[in-house]
Amino acid sequence: MKKQALLGTIVVGCILHILYQVLHFTTNFVPEYKQLKYLPAASSRSVQEIRQINLKAACRSFENEEGIFNESYLSKQNMYSKTYKFAVCEIQKCGSGAWLKLLLITEGFYTMEEYFIDEKMRGEKVLQIASEQLSLWPMQNKSEQRKIWKNAFKVIMVRNPFDRIVSAYVDKLVPGAPGFNYFYEPTSRKINQKYRHLRHDVESRTRADNGTATFEDFLNYLIDTDGGEDNPHFTFYHALCNPCKVHYDYIIKFETMQEDIEFLQNYLNISEEHRKIFFPPGRYSARTDKVKKFYEQTPKELTNKLYSVYKKDFVLFDYDRAFPAN
Repeated sequence: MKKQALLGTIVVGCILHILYQVLHFTTNFVPEYKQLKYLPAASSRSVQEIRQINLKAACRSFENEEGIFNESYLSKQNMYSKTYKFAVCEIQKCGSGAWLKLLLITEGFYTMEEYFIDEKMRGEKVLQIASEQLSLWPMQNKSEQRKIWKNAFKVIMVRNPFDRIVSAYVDKLVPGAPGFNYFYEPTSRKINQKYRHLRHDVESRTRADNGTATFEDFLNYLIDTDGGEDNPHFTFYHALCNPCKVHYDYIIKFETMQEDIEFLQNYLNISEEHRKIFFPPGRYSARTDKVKKFYEQTPKELTNKLYSVYKKDFVLFDYDRAFPAN
């Protein structure tokens, strides 16, 4: 009986110690001045804490402890709002266009009326304003730059990498798509020419088609080029935003977009007027069923290779490799 009692005491002690360590790690992971104070629901904070804990653990598995979360490290992909004092990492096919339009209006470069006239906020002029006025990177006063960056509330938005790859393909490489332009049309045709011989359906390798990349061609291209030759629409989250060097205070996922955005709007005290264009409900979401259809027609061996290429992004942001049901 004494041995059983002693054993029980040891087990309880171990459990309490583990709980203490988890709670201690959770509450101390985010610097005190960065901890989220606005809590519309207890689950909102819990979700963020889980994401932060997972990200830090994943970073430790990929990087040396000394190399993670450098307060002075500035991401080139940042866009900064002076109005609301936050910075967002620009990831193409993860809401980058919506963030760009939002900041162009909140910072006074365009009006709310112009937001709803699509052609008004397109083209080289918009991109030039973004690179010169919204990014902290070109600032000449580096001391001021570091101060702003240090105090900014840093946000990153991600989605399941498999989902993002489908979005990039549908938007950039398919004839008639919005992004099928002077650059991506020849890119699509080159991918077709170079990778069609790898198609699983042997007959389709020589069958006449429209000369543009199939989804399978695109995946073979991504695998062969290790993420698409640094193209920002195809390459990795960790390459664009360095989440193991930059401490992002808030992680938004497409899969929980509505809840994450509502929390952020309240935390940043976004005005009622600006909330109308701050990722309005229903316009942005993960398209799970549509995405699965693409992968259901893709050889499993190919999706496994694709996962290996994008594995770091999957692990950093806790995405399931089993997403494509094929």
